[in-house]
Amino acid sequence: MEKAFLSIDVAGSTIIKHGTTAERISITFSNYHNYVSQIINKNEGTVVVISGDGVMAHFPTADNTVAAAFKIQSGMGKFNRAQNKLEFPLRLRVGISFGAIQKLKITGKDTHMLLDAAGTIQKFGVPGNVNISYDTLYNLKKYKNAFAYFKTSEVLKTTLYVNKPRPHWGPELVGKADAVHYTKGYDLLNQMEYAEAEKEFKLALKEAGKTKDLKWISSCLHGLCYALGRQRKNKEKIPLTLRHIEAERKIGDRKTLVISLRNLFYAYKWLSRDLEREQKFTEALCYLEKSLSVANEIDDEYLIKDVSIDMNDLKSYLTLKRI
Repeated sequence: MEKAFLSIDVAGSTIIKHGTTAERISITFSNYHNYVSQIINKNEGTVVVISGDGVMAHFPTADNTVAAAFKIQSGMGKFNRAQNKLEFPLRLRVGISFGAIQKLKITGKDTHMLLDAAGTIQKFGVPGNVNISYDTLYNLKKYKNAFAYFKTSEVLKTTLYVNKPRPHWGPELVGKADAVHYTKGYDLLNQMEYAEAEKEFKLALKEAGKTKDLKWISSCLHGLCYALGRQRKNKEKIPLTLRHIEAERKIGDRKTLVISLRNLFYAYKWLSRDLEREQKFTEALCYLEKSLSVANEIDDEYLIKDVSIDMNDLKSYLTLKRI
């Protein structure tokens, strides 16, 4: 008999419980256990153990298990808004193992090994992701393409397959060959590894360029610009942001276009500050004027006021310097 095992744990539970009442903790974790258990049951799973912050369950198929895991993770935002009584959000790590067992008994040695495997895989996960073993991936049918990205764990002596995170922007990830670098880049952004994310998004952009799909190219540009911005590489970021804006104008999505224009506004503004530190004041003023032009296009009063103050201060300084 083959079964899939699911392990779920709350990341940083000791910290999120600190400084609150026992009643709030009890209500929140009772709600959390009920929320997880309901989704497990709806996907033909059976809860094996609920222990503190952790939940273990088994399922008849790998696809059932992954479906439950995705549903649990995708619903945590709503759960935190409606049912979490603590000051901090609950963020979950999820691990899935798959294998053959003789009898489904919690005391069985083979069951223990698969439960332990799921628990260990879960511990190596990033909160919000779903980590699965190779055996789980091999036995997936519906969700196989959802796990294009993988990482090797030297401690586990195995390869863990990680779900493709859903981007905040752009199209849904499609196809392992096209998505692998983009997915790695996005995962690295979540881990705040911006230099590594930059490398992956540059590779992703090359792949996207071959498809000539504007939405796909735009998504890669957005990720790359974000990674560059977090590293204060504004000179490199600006031409790519302009390219991103050009793509968004062709696509015609006003909401995403405004996001891109805001990114350009701050790239100009931060580059201006860098130039001020280098005492290149005339050039700095030029970039502030470009920021103002972008703010006017967005028609954002706050941004217009913000950059106007900086411009007036810099102009006053230059006037005094000439006297």
